[in-house]
Amino acid sequence: MEPTLILFNPPAISAIVSVFALLVSGGALAFSWYNFLKTRTATLYSDIDSRYFELLKLGIANPDFVNPALTTEYKEHFKGDALLKYDRYAFAAWNIVETIIDRRSNDELARTWDPVIKEENSLHRAWLNDPENQHKFKKQFWEFIIGNKEYPCPDCEKLSGRLCPRCKNLDQLVKSLEDDEMLPLSPQPDRLNA
Repeated sequence: MEPTLILFNPPAISAIVSVFALLVSGGALAFSWYNFLKTRTATLYSDIDSRYFELLKLGIANPDFVNPALTTEYKEHFKGDALLKYDRYAFAAWNIVETIIDRRSNDELARTWDPVIKEENSLHRAWLNDPENQHKFKKQFWEFIIGNKEYPCPDCEKLSGRLCPRCKNLDQLVKSLEDDEMLPLSPQPDRLNA
């Protein structure tokens, strides 16, 4: 029997093909994940952008609602239907802010939308500080807002960064809530003293 020259080793080729397939699959997975994150960021940005654009149009149609001289003391300046309209406008503004806060895990979105949070805080913090409106937002929102030096409460700001009595009570109430629990319609004294 004559010796035969073996040109290839089937087990070795199979191992090489398997490693190559694994590398290609890993690369495809990494690219897919990267593409997913970029698409998600674009979708989140687009969603917030369209909501905020609608709010800006309402502000153009109702310039008093974006006038800090009026909004910081909104109950004195708006009466009747104007007060009801401003209430809805401020609620819409804070809902957009809450959406931005909910999506802050995305650093690119946080950098883009932080100026909006600052602007809406400066315009509508008096509305947010009103106890009548505090039940409209969830615990995570309040945990972010209360005591946040970048988006200060005007009363806390006067105290050099310490919490004002209202924010201190609100902070205690928020800490007593379960994770997905909303604030009650009016502060509950038994929960504040817990």
